[in-house]
Amino acid sequence: MNSVTIRASDLARDISEQNAFPTICSALGGKKFKDLAGYTALQTTTPNPSSTTTFTFTLDAEDQEGKAMAESDAPMQGQAAQVIAATNNLILYGPPGTGKTYQTAWEAVRLCLGEVAAAGISGEKSRDRLMAEYRRLMSEGRIEFVTFHQSMSYEEFVEGLRPSVDEVDVPDQGAGFRLEPVAGIFERIARRAERGVPVTPSGNVISLDGRQVFKMSIARANVASEDYLFDEAISEGHTLLGWEDIDFTDDKFSDINEILKACREQGRREGEVTLQSGQVSQVDVFRNQLEIGDIIVVTKGNSLFRAIGEITGTYEYHQRANRTYCHRRSVRWLWVDRTGVPAGEIYDGNFTMRSIYALNRARLDTVALEGYMNSGGEAVSREVEPHVMIIDEINRANISKVFGELITLLEPDKRLGRRDEIQLTLPYSKKRFGVPPNLHIVGTMNTADRSIALLDTALRRRFTFKELMPNPAILSPNVGGC
Repeated sequence: MNSVTIRASDLARDISEQNAFPTICSALGGKKFKDLAGYTALQTTTPNPSSTTTFTFTLDAEDQEGKAMAESDAPMQGQAAQVIAATNNLILYGPPGTGKTYQTAWEAVRLCLGEVAAAGISGEKSRDRLMAEYRRLMSEGRIEFVTFHQSMSYEEFVEGLRPSVDEVDVPDQGAGFRLEPVAGIFERIARRAERGVPVTPSGNVISLDGRQVFKMSIARANVASEDYLFDEAISEGHTLLGWEDIDFTDDKFSDINEILKACREQGRREGEVTLQSGQVSQVDVFRNQLEIGDIIVVTKGNSLFRAIGEITGTYEYHQRANRTYCHRRSVRWLWVDRTGVPAGEIYDGNFTMRSIYALNRARLDTVALEGYMNSGGEAVSREVEPHVMIIDEINRANISKVFGELITLLEPDKRLGRRDEIQLTLPYSKKRFGVPPNLHIVGTMNTADRSIALLDTALRRRFTFKELMPNPAILSPNVGGC
């Protein structure tokens, strides 16, 4: 038999609740804690409750926790079951300047790579290697960092409404304004963790090396009467542009100034026409800058993408009866999902309303994009990997307001795939949402500044606390003139 002893005053100190002995003693001796810990016997000292009360828990040698996990998660296999068992909500706490934020990089890398892999890059001498791994994991979307502040809101952290303007490529139709639900930083990483990391087949069937990547719109995604344009493009193997009903096939239009001249003479749009006008600049990109072999990401509004294709032909003009969307290029479609996937899957931020433009390579997640490109048009193969959300200065925000329903969803046994799984409906998008078990949360908490809020008790009990106190031993002997 193995046993573990916990003293009420030690636990109270660790969670910065020095006067909560009755609550601590009640919790340690309660049925819920027994169900969670799976111990076989309990001995307590008197008086109870008191700061001096100790609780000695006798554990079965067969590891009751592991047995309970195996029973409750029997349907789950492989890595997914492993990361579920290891779900970690951790807060590093202590006075200012003790290295809490500094330590989060190590904790995040450890949670993502595992103890063995991270052990080789521990210590100050290996800091450069550690930070290189940290930045790599951030670039893959497996680590997110946010600093809480007094103005932090639920709308920023989980989900909110943002203004959006409709894309307009048709003459005489104005842009519409509306509010769209937009995922916050926590929902984005939770969705990524749930879906897993896209896996690119060995051999890199299609690589982004030497290719440009363009965002492109095919019709207006929110106008049902134009759905046929997207369906036609996919079924017939081409992409469409809708600026002006002018034939630009003549070689002279490789010069943007000739495009400008034609738009001024034949164009139907009102107002002054310049090199920056959409009918000039967008046609120039589509006709002259987009090259055979380049990749286009077809969007659905500004926050989703629904197709990825490789350009296989030069500019063509095909007049339609309605004299719109007459410009086309042949495309080999690599991946299509008509419902759309969040832009954050492959790009740092939403797309803009321009019909076509080159995406910033520095903001592009090339690993994820290549995963989609090489999926063969089927659902993208994904590997479940640990993800980490770092929340610096977690107690500087109104916790209850920022977290909302997450206070319940953060509990390990309420995570997706667990026996007591809970999913809620988000207030703006009306989508179902739960927290995946492979998303770890690491926070930092300043205990010295009494002008900021203490953690909500309901949230506090869902985290493990690790104290970081000053360590004078690392300072030079001459610091402070000593």
